[in-house]
Amino acid sequence: MLKTYIEKPDSNIKFILYCYFPKEIKGRKSVSKDDIQAMLDTEDINLISKYIVYIMPPDDPQIQQIADKKRKTKEDKELLKKYYSNHNRQCKIDLDDFINNKFELIIGESFEELENSIISDFQSEGFSKEDVCDLIYPNAINLISKLSIKSADPERITSKEQLMQQLQNTKKTAITRWTKELSNYKTLLKKRQSQLSNGLNNNMRKRYFFIDANAIEDFSEEIVIFLKEFVDTYCHKPKLQNPALFCFMNLTHEEFKEIVSRLYSKGIEVETGIKGNRFFKDAFLRTPKRNTLDNWMQFRLRVCIENDAMKDILQEDKPDDLFIISKNCPAGYDLTDINVEFIDINNFNELRYLLKLVKEI
Repeated sequence: MLKTYIEKPDSNIKFILYCYFPKEIKGRKSVSKDDIQAMLDTEDINLISKYIVYIMPPDDPQIQQIADKKRKTKEDKELLKKYYSNHNRQCKIDLDDFINNKFELIIGESFEELENSIISDFQSEGFSKEDVCDLIYPNAINLISKLSIKSADPERITSKEQLMQQLQNTKKTAITRWTKELSNYKTLLKKRQSQLSNGLNNNMRKRYFFIDANAIEDFSEEIVIFLKEFVDTYCHKPKLQNPALFCFMNLTHEEFKEIVSRLYSKGIEVETGIKGNRFFKDAFLRTPKRNTLDNWMQFRLRVCIENDAMKDILQEDKPDDLFIISKNCPAGYDLTDINVEFIDINNFNELRYLLKLVKEI
């Protein structure tokens, strides 16, 4: 909230924090400047790298360069923590104005009480409790969250009738950053894995992946390990399986080339479609040579950065399954006759579980 307050200093946003504490009386509760300052003195390495660097900007230009990075390595985070441990933290904003004019703290019902009340309301509409817990409730959270981020007021308006119609047609459990907060999230992951299972068990299906590098924590550190595990599971049978295609969003050319080099070091040959300084669609989509007796395939993955050619590729060479690992669906693509699996998660462990690369989280 403080970060948003800094980013939009002239807005009329009212920040309301709705909380539950067992021993607190329900209703509005005052917050002091000292309370806020105590939170800002955190030693949590992730909170420092995500929020403190914006609320209390560093004076050191080199540290500021690290703070401005969209994706920070473990080493970057350690440097930021060390800096803030050794320097006084000066707040960029007027905390008195924020507390007195912009902010409210409300003590309300517990999460379980709210959840049970909503589940009961959905059941009264004729849904079974199992469907409500596994499909209806998480998808309602997801639909409402999508409406809430629209910029124009009329676009954020819906009705009970419209919402219920959308929910009645849903067949897939929503896995997003919003449903992650539900108390049965692990059950939802298991349900979603089950829904994906039939397609994943079919060796011959053509699979494309769009992965937003900014959406997943520790992307740079983990992506090569993840791709190696994927290849070992789904691209190791030359007679039955096809190379998968991975398209990375929000990745620089230098970062992409580094990933390709690391994959080669792991023994994974890939096709990038890049010849010299240009991307060639026909080279990217060429069929790999195979020797089934030696269990050899010329390359097992196609990897690229999102580019204009991908729109043509997705239209001309349609996959059976398109997995979108991102907060938002990429715009401008023809998804007709493609089974689209939208998964908004922020770590590779959950993605491994959903794709059956591991048995447990």
